[in-house]
Amino acid sequence: MVSYPSLFQPLQLGDITIQNRIGMSALTRNRAPNTVPSDLMAEYYVQRTLGGAGLIVSEGILVTRQGYVHCPCVYEYVLKLFILVRTEWSHAPGIWNSEQTEAWKKIVDAVHSKGGRIYAQLWHGKGI
Repeated sequence: MVSYPSLFQPLQLGDITIQNRIGMSALTRNRAPNTVPSDLMAEYYVQRTLGGAGLIVSEGILVTRQGYVHCPCVYEYVLKLFILVRTEWSHAPGIWNSEQTEAWKKIVDAVHSKGGRIYAQLWHGKGI
């Protein structure tokens, strides 16, 4: 008779132990005003950990400002300047500057403090 592990047994992945075999897939929440992860996001991920998710895959995290304009004219230059200070996903979290990185550290530390594990889903975009 074959014995299968319980959903609630720990799982060893390399040198990381996950508290159970329940994973939460990535979901886009759009709760990062101006691409900076928020306290609401920390609360959200901690709630998922306390609810039983042993492994969380974060929502898509922008690795660079998004935006691509293809217009061979002066208008293109103006649009590129505008894009440098914003993204099409203005409430999606980023990780390209220190403010964003520090905010993510708070979220990761909060999840770890409750026994959970979280991995980043990196979201690339087109270059400017």
